[in-house]
Amino acid sequence: MSLSREEWRAKLDALPEPMTGPPPWKDVEPGSKGGEDAYQLASEYTAKAMLIMADENPSLLDFPEGMTDSWDKAMYGATWEAAKERWPGLDDWLGGISGNMFGWANQLVRWIKEAEQVGNPAIVTIRMKEPGE
Repeated sequence: MSLSREEWRAKLDALPEPMTGPPPWKDVEPGSKGGEDAYQLASEYTAKAMLIMADENPSLLDFPEGMTDSWDKAMYGATWEAAKERWPGLDDWLGGISGNMFGWANQLVRWIKEAEQVGNPAIVTIRMKEPGE
């Protein structure tokens, strides 16, 4: 069962402010089941930080004028850059976010804020040309 926009917002809002408690990866043994939970929590903290920035400055979700390439849009991370500025050391505290974590968090924040949806830059989609294209 997937969560609604409102449920995701409530879930993220319920998390403590980024960098106020122990990092998501604290006391996790490499390769353990806890690692999956820590990865998800780090992803949710990433989304929370980006959502805080988008709430404070919705224009961070706007693409620069002339940006039309879908790859560039998927990689556009103004909310993430603003979050790292707000919380120096955030990326390290999160354990160094992966491309998939960024893409998931970015897409979630854009969906919650009802902004233009973009792809996840960590997931490659290959489309084969149809005959005659």
